[in-house]
Amino acid sequence: MSALPRCAPGHPGEERPEEFLVALHEEIDQRLPDEGLLDIPEQPTGGPVPPASSADMAMKRDLDALEERLELRFTGIDQRFGALDAKFDARLDALEYKVLAALRGELHTALTAQGRQLAITLAGTAGALSALAFAAARAPEARDGAVGDRGVPW
Repeated sequence: MSALPRCAPGHPGEERPEEFLVALHEEIDQRLPDEGLLDIPEQPTGGPVPPASSADMAMKRDLDALEERLELRFTGIDQRFGALDAKFDARLDALEYKVLAALRGELHTALTAQGRQLAITLAGTAGALSALAFAAARAPEARDGAVGDRGVPW
């Protein structure tokens, strides 16, 4: 039994591929018997049909059923994402109201404290000015430059 011709680098088949293919075809014809071989069916496109049983091949109805199942699955996923989106929006709205309430409370506290401080400062200033005005009104001689009995100019 002779070995099948190989097209290795430097082999004559490398330079003349037609001769190599003819020799390979003749060797295959000699080794395989003609009886018992099946004809390979061809597709309408001209290529061979893959060797598979009809149970292994997908039919149009199988593909349609698969498409329908995938569509149902994607619809379910879309619904779940919609529900999550609604929950997320509700939580964001609640968080927004909490943050606004906290900011309003802090602002109210700060403004109240600042208002108290301003009122106390104004009352103290008014009291000091009133005391100064009464002191100036009680000592009329101090306005003329006279010195009182204690040596204080009022």
